[in-house]
Amino acid sequence: MASIQLCSFLGVFRGRTLALAPARQSQLTLLLFGAVALLYLGAGIAAGNIFYARHPEMVPNSAPAAATPNATAPATAASAGPSTTGAPATNTSTAPATATTTASAPATESAETAQLHAPTAILVEKILFDCTPPIAAALLVLMLVRGRVVRGIAGLGLAPAGIGQGILYALLAAFIMAPWLQVTASLTEVLMQVLHSTPPPVHPMLEMAKSAIDPTLLAAILLSGIVVAPACEEILFRGLLQTALLTTFRMIPADEADGNADREFWFRLVSISITAAFFAIIHAPIEGWESFGPLFVLAVTLGYVYERTGNLWAPIALHALFNTLGFSMVFLSGGAR
Repeated sequence: MASIQLCSFLGVFRGRTLALAPARQSQLTLLLFGAVALLYLGAGIAAGNIFYARHPEMVPNSAPAAATPNATAPATAASAGPSTTGAPATNTSTAPATATTTASAPATESAETAQLHAPTAILVEKILFDCTPPIAAALLVLMLVRGRVVRGIAGLGLAPAGIGQGILYALLAAFIMAPWLQVTASLTEVLMQVLHSTPPPVHPMLEMAKSAIDPTLLAAILLSGIVVAPACEEILFRGLLQTALLTTFRMIPADEADGNADREFWFRLVSISITAAFFAIIHAPIEGWESFGPLFVLAVTLGYVYERTGNLWAPIALHALFNTLGFSMVFLSGGAR
């Protein structure tokens, strides 16, 4: 039975549709997008304002003010090292030659670097605040689809009985996706060398995991990256955006010359592609635009798995597996201690 279920992964699309008339479908699509977008943006702004009001030193793209030494103070006082704000003091008076190494150090420390050296309690708090918008938006999606999607949340592909099957689908999809992802990453690397581009930045979560020592901080990072992010993002991108796009495309009047099978295939393909592009665009500023190609391939695979199986647990598990491999590479390289 399990082998038959796995083989059906490569079979025809299994559709999900909104159980409403076309006019109501359009209204629901606008309602979902508007409500989720407003909640996500509102929760993000509120969470950011609250956190940075509590910890102004963590504000991105800000630098602590450099300490100005007293002209009458001894030269050694100006070259004693970093100030309490994290910026090395600069000596404006005549200093011994030994002070030149301190004077040549950076005058300020960026907030991004300061975040990596912040106390564990503050970093854990930041992770919790960062998780608030996607969790709130995902919960709103689940609330709105109840009674409006065939079989409610289960019709969206989140039936508890489908978790095990979704994991099996994710493992199968991982073997299919791996070579394509590797080829895309290699081509991207060659393109970067041709264009003399700098390597893409390390994802903030991976950068934080490299220096994580406290078990509580490490647990918060892994919970956010392996559980919260995959679940919430797949509900928002595949569960909401991809399904809403597909439902909208189905409202296009059919041409008598077009076959229903061809229409359905192209509608799903375009829905997967648009959602994948949006997914890559949202993540590229964080991980670098050089990562757009691999992110797009990953997102197409996630959308393909969802359309093939009708099981949202499958892309959630595949997304979690992808993030797990990313953290594993950090640990194997000797990052986290």
